[in-house]
Amino acid sequence: MYFSGVFSAFLISVFFFPATKAKSSSQLLPGQPLPDGATLVSSGGIFELGFFCPGNSTNRYVGIWYHNFSTSTVLWVANRESPVLDRSGSLAIADDGNLVVLDGQKVVLWSSKVTSLQSNRSTAELFDSGNLMLNNSGVIAWQSFDHPCDTYLPGMKVGLDLITNVNQVFTSWRSDDDPAPGNFTVGIAPDRSTQFFIWEGNKPRWRSGRWNGQVFIGIQNMVPTYIYGFKLSNFQQENKMYFYYTQFNSSHRYVLMPDGVERHLVWADDSKNWYQFWAQPITECEIYNRCGNNATCTDSLDGNSPYCSCLKGFEFGGGNLTGRCVRRTPLQCERNNGKAGGGGGAGEPDGFYLMQGVKLPDLSDWDSGPSNDSQCKEACSTNCSCKAYSYVTGIGCLTWGRDMIDIHLFSSGGNDFYLRLAGSEFDDHKKGLKGYFIVIIVLSAVLLLVGGFALLWKYKSRMEVCNRRQMRRQGSLVDQSGSVGGQSTRFSSVIDLDEQGKGEHNVRLFGFQTIEEATINFSSSNLLGEGGFGPVYKGILSNGEEIAVKRLSRSSGQGMEEFKNEVILIAKLQHRNLVRLLDFGMARIFGSDGNETSTKRVVGTYGYMSPEYAMNGLFSVKSDVYSFGILLIEIVSGIRNSTYYNSEVSLNLLGYAWKLWNEDNVMELVDSSIRSSSSITEVSKCVNVGLLCIQDRANDRPTMSSVILMLESQSSVHPMPRQPKFAAEMKQTETNSQSFDPRIGQSGNASITMLTGR
Repeated sequence: MYFSGVFSAFLISVFFFPATKAKSSSQLLPGQPLPDGATLVSSGGIFELGFFCPGNSTNRYVGIWYHNFSTSTVLWVANRESPVLDRSGSLAIADDGNLVVLDGQKVVLWSSKVTSLQSNRSTAELFDSGNLMLNNSGVIAWQSFDHPCDTYLPGMKVGLDLITNVNQVFTSWRSDDDPAPGNFTVGIAPDRSTQFFIWEGNKPRWRSGRWNGQVFIGIQNMVPTYIYGFKLSNFQQENKMYFYYTQFNSSHRYVLMPDGVERHLVWADDSKNWYQFWAQPITECEIYNRCGNNATCTDSLDGNSPYCSCLKGFEFGGGNLTGRCVRRTPLQCERNNGKAGGGGGAGEPDGFYLMQGVKLPDLSDWDSGPSNDSQCKEACSTNCSCKAYSYVTGIGCLTWGRDMIDIHLFSSGGNDFYLRLAGSEFDDHKKGLKGYFIVIIVLSAVLLLVGGFALLWKYKSRMEVCNRRQMRRQGSLVDQSGSVGGQSTRFSSVIDLDEQGKGEHNVRLFGFQTIEEATINFSSSNLLGEGGFGPVYKGILSNGEEIAVKRLSRSSGQGMEEFKNEVILIAKLQHRNLVRLLDFGMARIFGSDGNETSTKRVVGTYGYMSPEYAMNGLFSVKSDVYSFGILLIEIVSGIRNSTYYNSEVSLNLLGYAWKLWNEDNVMELVDSSIRSSSSITEVSKCVNVGLLCIQDRANDRPTMSSVILMLESQSSVHPMPRQPKFAAEMKQTETNSQSFDPRIGQSGNASITMLTGR
């Protein structure tokens, strides 16, 4: 997600405040009421409290807003439902010790309503967190953070009480002119599933999906929110489930608007405006269960109505015009008297249909038993009531035993979802394969004919190439104009050229003698470094132009075919001025749509390839992120990843970096030549970001835009990476994992380690 543009302050609420302020203290004392026109200011000058008029209204309310922002925005309101009708109101500490808002007749319009307070022993203070606290005899008797309005601020601990089941929620304003409670609320799901919900009245309007320890899995592309340090409370000890976060280099907040949209707003000092960084829901498919039960919702590209369709194996109405998607063919266990498996039941056994990139349905059940995908599948297969399953990293095995509700197909990200279907639902696929085979046979016959002609052409071409290579061995020089001994010719060792000396991909051709002269016969003094194919040399042409020359080494683990693949690939898809810090990584070449693609032959430099690319040939923009992470750690350490290994602790460079970072000893990793001049904050940030980039799973890595935000921010608070599995040779006792229930807070056979920001 990126900044979507300036969010005008008047859309949040613009208020008129008196130009003169009679008070600037942060405290309110007994017998010293705060009249309309005077304000309290927190000790650090961040927040201000006083009377205000919202929008076009003439009613007066007591509220808290940012003190020095030119755009005045109210964060909390005391007397939301009981305004003062003129400027005669005041905020005071009553004789019973409570905070009260009074009108001109001293009638109490609002009270903190705390019982059993000691009279004349109360004081109130506005803190730099934006929290207004009422202190009675040295004890916090009441605080505004426990009674939120529409704004979620850093430090708030608003959530679900697991003992009383009381759920604290944020409530929208009725309108921009009226801060009275509106029709929308946002808070933790009462079922303790770690989800956030926005409700319209009592009806769900939007949900976040479960928390996996790093992100809410139902929010598409949530990686950027890593930088705010969201954490789930230790609800097993506190008996309260809530999420909290810390702010970093700029003020930011979450506001539930009167239209039911939750907006994340960030203050930009340079433009003196609030920017909308994130908002939910903003598309039709983000509206809760937009397409109904057992259906998927896909956002339209033109912003019009979304595309709704029944899940595979389901059909609209089921022939009885019920107006919803129903299962077309009963599952085997439903035909087999509720028994899972074969058991002599008629028809093919049930199977699981894979859906990818899914916002998982609501109303899932957490199974503490399975510890991997195959075990989760087995548990669902043997349970007749299980209709679908998904194994999610950081959460575990989720199953569904009822209708599938609120399914959104993401354009990127999301989770794998396995839907249980009757075996007959897969027959269409088998029939389709037969059709493919027939087509393949026909095409093969055609290709045989075409292939014969191609072989003749290829033989002729090879003979021409052999003649050219013979000329090269005899010392002929092919210069940049493509001439040999003054005679125009065509020559290519990898890519054919046209008569103007330019390749069909606009690549300039240099003869071997020209390269030798430019690099001083590949002098070691011109060696720039060494990649997967071999050494890279600096060269200077006769016209003074500097070039970089990559030479395929005989000892390279990659051969001529791989080398040619890389050259052709770059020639086809890159500009002739290739060596630029900005063209970086293979996914930049293959495309940047974020979709995962595969290739039969890998290209690039070993030691910088992501695991999924090196092992399976799968690449995406997240493959580049991985390479960048290694490069970042190499820059900090001054050590090449491909050559470093610490035999004492059995760690490679990445494992060593993880060890030092986890031990708060990152300065030990820094290159000794720059260690004395390095900032521990900057080093920690770089190593933290580098470790986030080299996460094993592509989906766990941030996007490059998020990496830039993290590196440019002034904050030391960043998301916590997981230990890369390949980074160390771990003992068996170190790899034992244990289960944890994020829904009810009960552990299985063991415990989980909760990481906290440093």
